[in-house]
Amino acid sequence: MKKFDMDTYISICLQGDYSKLVTYLSETDDAELLEKYRSIIEGDTYFLQPNDESITPLLRAYEDYLKWALTNPSTTKEYEQKIVETLKPFFPRAGFISKFSPKLAYLALHVHVPRYFRKRGYHANFGTISHIPCISLWRKQTTCTEVVELPEGALQIEVVEMDGIITRCWQDYITLGRVGAGGWVTKKGCTYFKEKYDIESDDFKVSLLKHEGQHFFDRKNHPKMKSTDLEYRAKLVEMIYLRELGTFFHFLTAMADSDDRTRAHAYAERKLVQGLSQKIFGVELETNRDAWEAKRDEIAPAARELLLEHSAMLAKGQWDGKSFVI
Repeated sequence: MKKFDMDTYISICLQGDYSKLVTYLSETDDAELLEKYRSIIEGDTYFLQPNDESITPLLRAYEDYLKWALTNPSTTKEYEQKIVETLKPFFPRAGFISKFSPKLAYLALHVHVPRYFRKRGYHANFGTISHIPCISLWRKQTTCTEVVELPEGALQIEVVEMDGIITRCWQDYITLGRVGAGGWVTKKGCTYFKEKYDIESDDFKVSLLKHEGQHFFDRKNHPKMKSTDLEYRAKLVEMIYLRELGTFFHFLTAMADSDDRTRAHAYAERKLVQGLSQKIFGVELETNRDAWEAKRDEIAPAARELLLEHSAMLAKGQWDGKSFVI
């Protein structure tokens, strides 16, 4: 029986495959956590408890969709069709559109879902995160302005502080609230969940503001940039400014096992580790933690080099609008 390891657990969760999670938990000493998952994902227990009858029916249907999605590994197209089918009783117009165009029906949910919750006094975001469509839902929010220093200049962005988390998409669900979207880029700046950040910490100033600020910068200058490149560049920015290795070691653990572009974060983490491995060690992929610890002072300058090389490629028009042509 193996000892439960949080990093391994989170890494498996973020693959979005419940069967792999059950296999791992069955081999560890955390029988209580395994039983909790089985009662929720395989049973009739509901994890999302909004305590508001005006939104409970939709959340129950949404959670049923999540249970299906996490136990039936599928394509993004199949997930989109399933969430439309699940939620169309609440959105008749999307249901009608689905008869002619499932894709348009899914896109309609981007409007209908936030509007549904807004009418009931909540805030919501709907979209696809790492190949699975999902909902983020919270109770209130406030807005301010921040100036963010980035490797290629400073920019002013609008920052929305979200409070009263109900759910933060499918990652939040499969980890039972441990991990989920901390925030995301918007047309004017970025958002973040108040409960998840100490605003004086590097986690907030770097992993959130600078990461999302880089997304804002890149989307403004390269609106067709794919999510894999967006994440690659934003994660490099984190490496430039962070001085502790915790985030880097998380990337090392969570990175994709192969060049699979369907999981943008994991793929970007793999490309980042490969790039730093080549710069610092002269090898294709270094995975030894002690080796990285010994070279910790070289990570930030190497990450800056990788970012500037990628930017130079963009400036020269060598980028094909797809992903990682370097």
